[in-house]
Amino acid sequence: MNSRSRLGIAAAFAVISVSLWLFFNRGSRDGSFAVRGVAMGALAEHLARAFPADRVLVLANPFINDPRQPKSVRAMEEASLRTLKKAMGDARVVTAFPQLRLGAQENPQAFIVDSETTTPLSYLIAPDAIDTLVRQHPDCKLIVSLIGLPVELNRVSAWSEPTGPKFALLLPDLRMIGNSTAISAAMKSGKLVVFVLNKPGAKLDEQLSGGDVRVAFDRYFLLVTPDNIEALMRDDPRPFESGGPLAR
Repeated sequence: MNSRSRLGIAAAFAVISVSLWLFFNRGSRDGSFAVRGVAMGALAEHLARAFPADRVLVLANPFINDPRQPKSVRAMEEASLRTLKKAMGDARVVTAFPQLRLGAQENPQAFIVDSETTTPLSYLIAPDAIDTLVRQHPDCKLIVSLIGLPVELNRVSAWSEPTGPKFALLLPDLRMIGNSTAISAAMKSGKLVVFVLNKPGAKLDEQLSGGDVRVAFDRYFLLVTPDNIEALMRDDPRPFESGGPLAR
């Protein structure tokens, strides 16, 4: 490998790592992990209750498989996976790593066009990556994405087909779906069954509120379901514009 290639790979890791940590760039490392863990825990508990029998396909960060990936990003992703498996059972959870666009691993900055997105991998996932994984795991009727949805969501058959799998999202960039009408329609159709968003104005502190995870969740996040989405949109439309990061 020549020096130019090595620099390209290093740059790729740097961009991905920084982007993934934009959400948690205030407070201690332990506090960041703890707060994201609260969001993942609430999502996992809801899925375990609402879908007690479904087999789950988890879309995880492909970069964590490379030993050169920073340990912090790998640890965060692995913690989320452990939380989901604990809630739903190891045997029901299949972890998958979507294929990236050609050249995305070597030069991700050529694809990531929005530094404010909560899901930078949305710009790197190959358009057919999710459909390929769905074909490989036809028994998985529920998809849980830890990395958002592809920017070219209109090209994903699993999303557009009514009989395809359902989706659950952790801290998504909702602009991949569209405006509030499109988001609401996705939930009403049953395609999007639940997602967790950052609560507008919430600030990441050093400590969680009293150690109570439910209090902490209510402080930082919103759990959005078909039952409450209309009320939440009426109360405050801001989080449905992008699902943007916690205040810093």
